[in-house]
Amino acid sequence: MAIYLRRATLDDLQSVMTIIEQARAQLKEKGNPQWQDGHPFQKTMENDIKAGYNWVLIDNQKIVGTATLQLTPEQTYEEIKDGSWLK
Repeated sequence: MAIYLRRATLDDLQSVMTIIEQARAQLKEKGNPQWQDGHPFQKTMENDIKAGYNWVLIDNQKIVGTATLQLTPEQTYEEIKDGSWLK
């Protein structure tokens, strides 16, 4: 059984979104408002995959996790006021 990371491809987009939806449901169940507005959006994830930022965790030939790893600054986080970066 091999466990490894690889860059996501557009063929992985549906699996990535399924994982995000599962995470969104878990956050909601725990009373966490994060991602309840639909973020991250499918188009955002598609763009991240195209840019080479999105990775998938493979376990036994199945996608079981995803992460976006961006090495450049994210404008969204440049200015955080009152504990919030979303405008």
